[in-house]
Amino acid sequence: MARNVSAASAVGLQHAREQFLSAGSLNTDAVAPRVLDSWRRSRDLRVHPDRVELPYVREPNTDSPLVRAAGPVLRRIASDLSSQSVSVILTSADGLVLERVASDPAILKALD
Repeated sequence: MARNVSAASAVGLQHAREQFLSAGSLNTDAVAPRVLDSWRRSRDLRVHPDRVELPYVREPNTDSPLVRAAGPVLRRIASDLSSQSVSVILTSADGLVLERVASDPAILKALD
């Protein structure tokens, strides 16, 4: 669901974000409800709005039986979805990315 954002709507979105960050609330429908919900979750979890902290967890075990078994399946799914702008990501039980595939190199680059 890609949308083209005009310069005017980008400025409006930036203004709404600044208003939300300074006041803690937003009395407008300048943003989609799911965007506002995301902003609220980030605020409630004390996620800093201008800084991404990515703590080192550990190296993924990319030679595990799970990764070896899932590899062909992931590649087949990526091939089947090659006309779509999607990626398929395999994670460990605790969310560590083990493998990811996409037919579009731009998607993989964006994931980096």
